[in-house]
Amino acid sequence: MYQRRFEKNPFLVNVEDLPHDLQEEAIELQFNSLAKDSFESMPLENFWVKL
Repeated sequence: MYQRRFEKNPFLVNVEDLPHDLQEEAIELQFNSLAKDSFESMPLENFWVKL
């Protein structure tokens, strides 16, 4: 459930609610301003492919 929320918007999910193996990746992503700009400016599918 939380992993699906992470996929839809990785910048809003509470990292502690994710499986342990995704937490570090989520933290890095949430503090990456370029990734956030990309997320806000392109379709979701393109964002994940770009990463």
